[in-house]
Amino acid sequence: MVSVLFVILAAICNAVMDRLMIKYINLPENKRNDYYGWFSFDPLAKWKFRIWGKEKAYNVLLYKLKIRTKWLTDNCNDAWHFFKSLMIVFLGLSVVFYKQYFCILIDFLIFGFVWNIVFNTFYNKILNKKL
Repeated sequence: MVSVLFVILAAICNAVMDRLMIKYINLPENKRNDYYGWFSFDPLAKWKFRIWGKEKAYNVLLYKLKIRTKWLTDNCNDAWHFFKSLMIVFLGLSVVFYKQYFCILIDFLIFGFVWNIVFNTFYNKILNKKL
């Protein structure tokens, strides 16, 4: 039953992501810079000064705690990526609880690391070369 709750939470995150992206895409081009903020969908949010392919910006959530790190920048610098990360966590937890493993934390960490390694490798190495 717990796994169903995690699937529901993942679906809610997905709905929030869709609304953020639709709201951002429907803005006129000249208004998109005004709309920039954490609670948005901004494909350039993870880059310093929003310049594509340059240095990554600091993780904004940790930066507020005076921790300067560029680790997990993709996951926290705008709401869309934050909810995407939460959705993946909830889907992973639903699988773990469905299978009822005793090592839930280990399985959760394995799913999370495998997902992020594959996604980042595919996105950064393969897709950028074709653009």
